[in-house]
Amino acid sequence: MLRIVRGAWFACALFLVVVSYSQPPSFNVFDFAREQINKNPDTVQHLLSQVFNDKTFTDSQKSEVFRILGECYRIQSQFDSALLFFEKGQNLASSQNNMQTEALCRLGIGQTLLAQGRMSDAQESFTSALQYFEDHEMNDEVVKTLTYIGFLFQRSNDLSLARKMYDQALLQPSDEKYHLLISLATWHGRMNQPDSALRIYDSLLTIPEIANDYLIMSRIHLNGAIVYDQLGNHEKVIEYNRKAIRYNKELGNLASLGIIYQNLTQYHFLRGAYERSRVCLDSGYFYANRVGDLNVFIKLLGIEVEFEKLEGDYKKAEYLMEKYDFLKDSLHRQRQSELARELNVKYETATNKQRIAELQLEQKDAALSLAKSKNQRNLILLGFGLLLVVAGFLYFGYVTKKKTSDVLSHKNLQISSALEERETLLKEIHHRVKNNLQVISGLLQLQAGSLEDEAAIDAVKQGQHRVKSMALIHQRLYSTDDVRGVDIQDYFESLCSELFVAFGVDVERVDYEVNTNGLKLDIDTVIPLGLIINELVTNSLKYAFSTGKGLLRIEIKQEADNLVAQVMDNGVGMDEKELSESNSFGWKLIRSLSRKLKAEIEIVTKSGTVVNIVMSRYKLVK
Repeated sequence: MLRIVRGAWFACALFLVVVSYSQPPSFNVFDFAREQINKNPDTVQHLLSQVFNDKTFTDSQKSEVFRILGECYRIQSQFDSALLFFEKGQNLASSQNNMQTEALCRLGIGQTLLAQGRMSDAQESFTSALQYFEDHEMNDEVVKTLTYIGFLFQRSNDLSLARKMYDQALLQPSDEKYHLLISLATWHGRMNQPDSALRIYDSLLTIPEIANDYLIMSRIHLNGAIVYDQLGNHEKVIEYNRKAIRYNKELGNLASLGIIYQNLTQYHFLRGAYERSRVCLDSGYFYANRVGDLNVFIKLLGIEVEFEKLEGDYKKAEYLMEKYDFLKDSLHRQRQSELARELNVKYETATNKQRIAELQLEQKDAALSLAKSKNQRNLILLGFGLLLVVAGFLYFGYVTKKKTSDVLSHKNLQISSALEERETLLKEIHHRVKNNLQVISGLLQLQAGSLEDEAAIDAVKQGQHRVKSMALIHQRLYSTDDVRGVDIQDYFESLCSELFVAFGVDVERVDYEVNTNGLKLDIDTVIPLGLIINELVTNSLKYAFSTGKGLLRIEIKQEADNLVAQVMDNGVGMDEKELSESNSFGWKLIRSLSRKLKAEIEIVTKSGTVVNIVMSRYKLVK
């Protein structure tokens, strides 16, 4: 049915174009394309491709055709093709001094790069386009560009700066603010303000003219379904997701369809509707494979692992888990490669600047040599009296060469600075991650302060402790010269100190000892191990030392091919069977993290409680 409708649209559009050949401007191809692009992008794409080959366009019109084709491919998530046509349009517009189309193509390039996660390149394109739009008072484009810049900051977790961009866009005199309002609603969702987000979505759905704009409608229903999921409204979640699927199928937006089915797979799985979840899982795989969305594929693979565990096929679950870990590492390496690529571009830019400076200096030297030869010829003719002039030129050459040497030294210092920047960038990343985790910890603390239920307060505080344990790791990484790993002696001493303060433990009554035998571990080992030990130390501080003096001891050592972590206390002790079969969130977290480390857990309650963790998957840093 969908193909029949699209075929009818294309036939009608082509008929109108044919009519336009023989009759004057009753039908404008560009007006039709701009009107239909957010509803039938594939029809617009076929139409423009057809008329571009059959009809004579001016260069100015050709650049606009390239731009609209880029928009068609971007809406359908065909990002490589979109960038190709946007760049064609930009180059052609630049050669014709058509600055408006050139700026619009830069805006399209920025939108495409943002969708690909290339944040710095996208921001550069947006900034360049925004300058032109503001200078020429193109208010609709200013709103659109500020909206995408705000969304870029939102994706980078800088929510305060994102809100500033949205507020700046709201002040612009423009009627084209639908995408701005949708992005603002997603901001409210990120800020855990679902009611504010729904008010925006509901107000947009009352506007008649956007009913036929499938791009806007798809964004409203895709993000609205996420908000209703937060509120637990099952009927609305299903209704909004169905509509989002319909609109994105009309648009041919396969990437968004993959995200929708991934959300539905997780939603039905958590509700226990496993058959529906399985169907959505298969659809999600289909669309993720079609567009090569590795991030969606990995998330679906993680859910399939849980399916196999539920069905008792642990061998397949283990196989899928290894595949999951491999793909996740591949995605991480891909992102690291992109980061390295940006650093290499900066380094190559500095190198090119140095080479240009060297060429300029060579030209200066050549000019000086020519002047010197002329002076020598004149000396023969003029005689001894001009020897003073030669001496003056020689002195001038000496001064020039000295300046040249100073310039080269300065350029070498710039290159050294660029190399140091590469080395410190990882520290900066860990610093920012630590700051973000501290912000999360602060938010959890504020949340705990607004709660009255003791169980809820305890749960939020435990979450805060877990976040702090991860923040400590990143703090250690950016505070040391070696960012490859963490000195776990210092880390676990700091972790114990934080927890003792958090639980108000009297150090005169309860003390702790940490012995890590001088080991240093990489971050992929320290994070899960730190969370496990955080949970075990928390349990000891809460339950082990009700009376009398106590001692909490942590020891980590390497035995053969295994890493052994031992957490022991001389408290009241607990039942071994009750501990091993506990279904609390803390023990669920411990078991989940132990699987990541391929660890076995042994609990002994003799003169207190001893928990032994034997890990086979770990990495030491020499």
